[in-house]
Amino acid sequence: MHVRLRTPDLTEELVRFLRRMGLRAREVGYGLVEVESPAGVDQSHLEGYLRIWQRVHARATVELELAPGL
Repeated sequence: MHVRLRTPDLTEELVRFLRRMGLRAREVGYGLVEVESPAGVDQSHLEGYLRIWQRVHARATVELELAPGL
């Protein structure tokens, strides 16, 4: 899955947060983060993590995208 940030200056902060949550995350483009979830962590968990992160970063806007081919 990919997460696109409309506030790309916060990309590194989002990557660090997702890693703390146990996800594999890396920046793959300007404002674009690729996320790999371990077994048992599905899209709804990631959406929950993103909602929490957005509450802390009120000016951030993120959009969850399925990776091509999924």
